[in-house]
Formats: sequence, C-alpha cells, structure tokens
Amino acid sequence: MPNKVYRTAIYTRLSCEDGDKAESNSIVSQRVLCEEYIKNHSDLELVKTFVDDGWSGVNFDRPNFKLLEQDIRDGLIDCIICKDLSRFSRNYIEGGRYLEKIFPQLGIRFISPTWTSAGASSSAAVPSCRLWTISPRTGSTA
Repeated sequence: MPNKVYRTAIYTRLSCEDGDKAESNSIVSQRVLCEEYIKNHSDLELVKTFVDDGWSGVNFDRPNFKLLEQDIRDGLIDCIICKDLSRFSRNYIEGGRYLEKIFPQLGIRFISPTWTSAGASSSAAVPSCRLWTISPRTGSTA
C-alpha cells in the first residue's frame, strides 16, 4: 500500500462533437484509458471526471476545465490524468505554464499515460520531467 494516495481527476477533451451522441467515441476512449491506468496504480484514487466535449484546446476557457481548476483550488484534487498532452492543451506556451509553473505551485501531479519521448517511460508524470526546451536564439527544441 502506497504512503500517499492522490485524489485524482480525469480530464478529457475533444474539439468537435461526434454528431448527436451523448458522449463522443473519443471522449469514451480517453476516459476508459485513464480509468484503466488508475486501476493499475494503487496510489491513485478517482475522485471525479471532467469532460469538455466540443471545446477547443487552443485556450483554457473551457467550462469543465474551469470546474477542475476550482476543485484544485478547493483542495479536492491533487492529481490530474489526461490521455495525452494534446487533449490537455493545443497551446504549448499556456499548457507549459500550467505544467511547469501553476501545477507545481499548487502541488498538483499531472499524468499523461500515452506521452512518450526519448528517455521518457511510456507514462510521464509531470513536472518530474521536462516536456521541451526551446532555444531562444534558434527557436529549435532540444
């Protein structure tokens, strides 16, 4: 049994809705993947699921993301699991601000089970790894 059990929220997002379905296929698959990840990690306890179906990831002006933020500030959530970084944000600067500044300041663990990079495992817990480094002179990533 782990020492700390994280109060975990699943966050799912898709820009376009799948027709007239109550919940899009992509949202269902994102949620199932995250639920399976939580089931396999005894240090995670699912508290709530937040769904922004039909909302762009270009900004964070999304209704259920705002509810997630409020639950974080109220101390109800200390871990977020999101299928991959593109579901969290399509804006790398704002997304990076959350992952490298806001979440660490609030003590929030962020897990993306499908994110991989050279030297990273098949699941990444942020902020324990850097996502990218941009060179100010060349603009290239390192």
